[in-house]
Amino acid sequence: PFSGSEANQTKNISEGTYKMKPERWDSVSNNAKEFVKALLQVDPAKRLTAEQALDHPWIVERHASGDDVDAEVVDALRQFGQASKFRRCCMEMMAWSLSNEERAKVRQHFVSMDRNHEGTITLQELKQVLEDKFHLPEGETKAVFDALDSNH
Repeated sequence: PFSGSEANQTKNISEGTYKMKPERWDSVSNNAKEFVKALLQVDPAKRLTAEQALDHPWIVERHASGDDVDAEVVDALRQFGQASKFRRCCMEMMAWSLSNEERAKVRQHFVSMDRNHEGTITLQELKQVLEDKFHLPEGETKAVFDALDSNH
């Protein structure tokens, strides 16, 4: 929510002056906006503590939600799993040109599948989404996982 020169930003941060531009913040939930505002309080007595921040509804709801993955994402994962290795490499290169908003969407879907919050999606976590929620066959889930697995 801060913009301008570095000196101007520093001044605005220390004064707690900021503007939530509609083009960036209209798509953000009210809970998320309240969370950010509570963290930007200049007065430490009014600012959320770490414990309060972790207990904020926006944080609690984010960790509780696992149904953020929709059919469109599953279809994209299936197509990626069925694509040739060359096509997957091309798509991986194209991912570098995603906008910040597009990257945020990808991250949101990733986080919703990463149930144990370790920064990776295990085969079991992927199965919970693809097999349990969307009823994909186990073999297809494994093929998607193998296509996405960049560590092996």
